[in-house]
Amino acid sequence: MAQVIFAGIDVSAPKLDLVCIDEHGIQLSSSRSFPNNLEGANALVQTLVSIANRFNVNKLNIGLEATSVYSVYLRNFLTDAPQLKPYSVEVFEINPSLVAGFKKAFGSKLPKTDAIDAYIIAERMRFGHLAPYNSQAASVTEPLRQLTRLRVHLNIGPFAYIKGFFYAFYLLGSFGCTLPNPCSPPVSCIHTAVFFDDLY
Repeated sequence: MAQVIFAGIDVSAPKLDLVCIDEHGIQLSSSRSFPNNLEGANALVQTLVSIANRFNVNKLNIGLEATSVYSVYLRNFLTDAPQLKPYSVEVFEINPSLVAGFKKAFGSKLPKTDAIDAYIIAERMRFGHLAPYNSQAASVTEPLRQLTRLRVHLNIGPFAYIKGFFYAFYLLGSFGCTLPNPCSPPVSCIHTAVFFDDLY
């Protein structure tokens, strides 16, 4: 009889994949997929409650990879879900590098599917040595994490060019400069370089 349910959830933009195992590594039900929205999250919680009732288990360990913004809302939803309050629930937000490293222990024969990834997350929790998510401690660091991610997104990728373009207009306007073609890429690249040199 199962004592603990380890629920691994693979989170992606369109869907959530769930695999539940017990403390011996035995899969308790077939893998399930849910849409990554409020209805899907509610259905996932109902499935967890159903499995816990079927196996008469009071302890649920729920794990998901820390996948930027995709996992944040689900993590918070699972932490506060009223349907899970009768159970002893711990939510684990696992670094993807830990999951990838753990997957290597299973050999190279495992296919790359979302259900397999959810199974690996559940197994990684069963292995232990993870700290559960603590909302009180995270409330201190979460704003800093979000600001850091925003800064990275602003400075890297296609948005950096657009940002540089607007900074070029701002700098040109503030210095009273006029150019025949201020929208040309060299102007914005130069001003972007000047701006970033000032930042660092």
